[in-house]
Amino acid sequence: MVRVEVEWALYGKRAGERDDYSVLAASRGLFQPAQFEGIITRFSPGNPDVPSALPRVTFSWVAPNDQPYLGMAIQETSGKKDGVGRAITRTRYFCLPYEQVARHPVTLLGLYEALQGLEPAEPGGAALHVDVPELVPQAVADDIAKYGDHTVRETAALLLTGRSVCVLQAEDVPLLDRLRFLDAVLGLLPYGFRTRLAASTWTNSASPHRIRLSFAKRARDSAAAVPWRTQKALVSPDEAVAYTYLKQLTGLLEGSRGHSGLGPVQLVRALAAEREPRKFDEPQEAKRTLLTIGGPFTELLKIREDAADPARVWELFGEDAPQIWDLGPAERREVLTYLIKKHQDRQEWGRIRRWWEKVVGETSSPLEEALVETAGHRLWARPTREVGHLLEHARDHGSVDRFLAGLLDFPRTQDALEAGTAAMSRLLRQEIIEGAGPDAFWATRDGIARNPSVFHRLIADLVAGGTTEEFTRLLDWLAPVMPQETAPFRSILELRRPTPAQLDTLEQGGYDRVRAALLMNRGFGRGQNLLTPAFERWLGPQGPPALRDLVLRAFRWWLDDTPSLGQEERGRWIALLGDARPHRPDQRASIDVLLIALGGRPVALPHVPTKDWPAYVEGFEAVWTASWTMESRARLMEGTLRYLSGPDWRNHSRDLLDVRRLVRQLADRTAEKIPGGDARLRDLLYDLDRPPVPRAALPQPSGPAEQKALTDWMAQGHGHPQAERRPSPENADDVLEYITQAHLNGHDREQVYALLAREKRLQSSAVALEVLWRLRGHLVEKTGIEGKEAVSWWVDLALEIEAERFGSPLAGHFRTHVMVAFPRHMLDMLYLMELVARRGDFDQPPDFAAKDRKELEELRRVIDGLLSEARRRGGRRRGNRSAGREEDARTEQRSEEPAG
Repeated sequence: MVRVEVEWALYGKRAGERDDYSVLAASRGLFQPAQFEGIITRFSPGNPDVPSALPRVTFSWVAPNDQPYLGMAIQETSGKKDGVGRAITRTRYFCLPYEQVARHPVTLLGLYEALQGLEPAEPGGAALHVDVPELVPQAVADDIAKYGDHTVRETAALLLTGRSVCVLQAEDVPLLDRLRFLDAVLGLLPYGFRTRLAASTWTNSASPHRIRLSFAKRARDSAAAVPWRTQKALVSPDEAVAYTYLKQLTGLLEGSRGHSGLGPVQLVRALAAEREPRKFDEPQEAKRTLLTIGGPFTELLKIREDAADPARVWELFGEDAPQIWDLGPAERREVLTYLIKKHQDRQEWGRIRRWWEKVVGETSSPLEEALVETAGHRLWARPTREVGHLLEHARDHGSVDRFLAGLLDFPRTQDALEAGTAAMSRLLRQEIIEGAGPDAFWATRDGIARNPSVFHRLIADLVAGGTTEEFTRLLDWLAPVMPQETAPFRSILELRRPTPAQLDTLEQGGYDRVRAALLMNRGFGRGQNLLTPAFERWLGPQGPPALRDLVLRAFRWWLDDTPSLGQEERGRWIALLGDARPHRPDQRASIDVLLIALGGRPVALPHVPTKDWPAYVEGFEAVWTASWTMESRARLMEGTLRYLSGPDWRNHSRDLLDVRRLVRQLADRTAEKIPGGDARLRDLLYDLDRPPVPRAALPQPSGPAEQKALTDWMAQGHGHPQAERRPSPENADDVLEYITQAHLNGHDREQVYALLAREKRLQSSAVALEVLWRLRGHLVEKTGIEGKEAVSWWVDLALEIEAERFGSPLAGHFRTHVMVAFPRHMLDMLYLMELVARRGDFDQPPDFAAKDRKELEELRRVIDGLLSEARRRGGRRRGNRSAGREEDARTEQRSEEPAG
């Protein structure tokens, strides 16, 4: 809606009097009653000559002091008669300055709907204020189609001939349809022609009126007649300007040479944008307008509709005769702005820079705004896109401060916030910290104050490579606009412990501000200046969960950076961590890992409720697998192994199976972290199944020296079965794949195992057991060999390990694990078999099939034979290779299918 101020006059005669028509009342303003009467009579459409003539609306103009005004007269019957018995009509006349509707175009129908309900009557009353609906291009385009685009185009062109135009055979057309038709015709002319247009919904052709476009019963001799909804050609080629204009209109609406037309909506919108006042005795101005629209303005309209093709737009900048100059300065800048926003690479940007000075002229602000908008979209919406060349351009034109400030205030999407903030921080560091210094960037400083997340990221990034001097300059520069925010960072920088108020400021800034402070505390080696108060304030149950995460992470950084903690200090931190009781299980797990790293015992691990176990494991894993230094990781590994290998924790409520899962997950994720660490953890999986070593059987320290000796002794692998330190980790999948590929490459069993031993690919007893467990089925599946041959591979590998072909440490551990793990596994399977055979009722006899009984009898025979021979020899049987192969032959005879 457009708010307009209208002056008014009431024109008519009083009932029963013989006086002529005159102004009965008028507003007090620019126009006096006599002037109103002159305008109304000048554009009188004549007496009504058909019953449907009234009510009628007449549109007129006046231009006092060359300032155009638009007028509208609404004439209707009053139901009264004068002194001689003639019916009286009354006319309400309204006028408004054209400038009020120039920037926001309106239609005749819109004006009529806004004014027709007004009934001013008091002489000398004030001007009225009304809201007029704006012109809607789609609605006008719809009316063009409704009343016949051919008729409308012909009528519009005829108005440029200098003749008046009468629409005939429309006596039965309602008033509102007549108004819509007039708007449809005017929609195909530049909007500025309305400043010299007189139009009416009905005129009397017998009257010498000045109306240029109207509906009428018949046309005067000099007028152009337009039958309602005609399909005839009405514009003669002899009327050159009008004829050319008609052809241009048709081309723009319908298209030519294979290109689709501009379409009525875009054309109406484009013509409505031509607001400069025009005169009908200068019709060539209309033709030039269409020429502009038909060339570069077509592309400009598409740009405004976001439907342009950059390649087509670039054609306006041709080398020979650039069409871009057909547009006005503002439109040229609009086109270049579009190309700035759409450019793809530095080569295209080079073309834009070559045209920049030519197009910009003295007004560079719109293009600078486009520069910021383009960079902003790339930085905040698509952070991977380059903005360096845009910054370079801003630097060349002395607008870097405005450029950076605009980027800081650019709307951003939540999805790209992190990456965009990082990119913004890099730009600020490059230009302000490493470049000319902060003193020239006052607008940027205010932008940072409005975007504290960028300040936090800038602090965090400076930690990686900034100096104390750079930090001091940055804080001094920002302090006037961010006094509270910078104070805690200054305390950290100056080796002072932050005050409670400064800690409040950090907490109010949330995660990013606390993180930046902790990073700065670490990066500049400020030790416990922030860490201790952070522990006291945020680690307890009442602290914000996100800040507890940060404090625990910062403590890990500090612990990793400080390997040589004294016993007293280590004990103090163990006590602080042990007293923390966060609600979240993952945070309790983080504390447990940090306690182990300090040489203490985990607090939560033995008591984690079953429902919290998955979250606890996730937290434990996250800290365990973080980027510790090698020294810290080795210390953490030894502490974890020592705790899990010890006897005491197994008496707690934590299920052994869950701990085994945790150890397996750690083993899967630490193979590349510590040489041999993966294998040692896998060995621990088997050790967890063994009865714990009584504490009395371990060396007992009697003082600090003995304690250190015990620690060193356990660090070498004693106290648990994984004693050897292996040069590199391995896993069963890799070993099985190696054996398979070697066999497929033509090597026999003896050659494959010789290669395996020479390359030291099998050094962990845990991995060896898993390989043997899976070897037969793996070979059958991957190589296609027979089951009996797969058994031979299996037997030979066991014998090679037993014969110390892969080293005596592996052979010793292998024997231990076989003697401990296999009988226990067999017992478990037998218990399960009994449960199934008795169908869950132990009072019932077992139900075995004949085949099952035969295999159980064979199993008993083998076990009895082993025990009998062991008793005869007084110990564990150690057969030679030939005896082993005889046993293998018996095994092959029993094996009809490969093991799984």
